[in-house]
Amino acid sequence: MPRITSNSQRFARPGAHRIPMTVALTLIAAAGQLKAQALRAPTFVIEPGVVTMNAVSAPVPTGSATGVNLRFLANFPTAIPWLNVEVGTSFAPFGLSNGLRAFNEPTFFYGPVVMVLPRDRTANWLELSTPILGAYRLDENGEAERLYVNDLVLQGVAAVPVGQHLMRDMGPFWSRLTLYGIVEQNLTPSRNQATQRVDRFNPTFLYGVSIPIRGSADSR
Repeated sequence: MPRITSNSQRFARPGAHRIPMTVALTLIAAAGQLKAQALRAPTFVIEPGVVTMNAVSAPVPTGSATGVNLRFLANFPTAIPWLNVEVGTSFAPFGLSNGLRAFNEPTFFYGPVVMVLPRDRTANWLELSTPILGAYRLDENGEAERLYVNDLVLQGVAAVPVGQHLMRDMGPFWSRLTLYGIVEQNLTPSRNQATQRVDRFNPTFLYGVSIPIRGSADSR
């Protein structure tokens, strides 16, 4: 979930960095206070893939950018069947295609994941979920006085467990592979210093393969 940043002067957004953290911690605490215990083990996942940003609303002169992206996340089930908690990090190790900077700074994300369409409703072919995450990352437009800010992001995630259907006979590793696609929208964007505008619809696209390294592949 990387963002391109500007080197222009940074200005404060008073209290903005506290909003995503407060929302995420409130939802996580509410789930943790339930008396029932989670029946499933947590899942730890590596997700190599690609990130494409500014594809819908590309700023000038940077334009759209694409690069290799690595995600590492832990998914913790709760006592609520349709609610999980996700914690992880994401970064582009080789930078982005626009060539303006080597975008190696990591993003740390955390928050609840709401299951919209479970796999058992689609004969284990498709899973849809909606993570509502806090994202601690490099400021996208240079408005904040600090280099890193907390944003609140909304994602739509589609997962297709191709390994269970097409590679089951190739062994346990291949049978657990899942293709994923993510559409991410920043709900708390900063003001662009060049245009002095706040772009409230500029989704980022992430897509790749999900590889569970511990826990059940079905618990994601």
